[in-house]
Amino acid sequence: MSHKPYTPEEYKKNVRKIWTTTAILSFVTLLEVGVAVGVEMEYMYLAAFVSVVSIIKAVYIMGVFMHVGHETKGFKFSVLFPFILLIWGFVSFSLDGASFAAMRNAMNSILLNWGF
Repeated sequence: MSHKPYTPEEYKKNVRKIWTTTAILSFVTLLEVGVAVGVEMEYMYLAAFVSVVSIIKAVYIMGVFMHVGHETKGFKFSVLFPFILLIWGFVSFSLDGASFAAMRNAMNSILLNWGF
């Protein structure tokens, strides 16, 4: 199966799309790194910011490079829904682990105060 060569207009359009995608991802990455390095904030807020920006970049990359952006809504949903569930799982297990660690530390301090 042969492919018809691009016309000069199609070639320029595709090159423009590639440069636009590169510029968008570069800008978002530089923003993410700049905030992580240059802005003083609590770890929780920094982690939330980096996580949200990374998810946005992942969805954009899936849409452009994996060609999900040109698919039907049902297919997009079937691809993105497990991804969203995975992120929800990470967040919920992390919060549960942090809660358990805080409870364990509180119990240890109580036991140490009682002489155990």
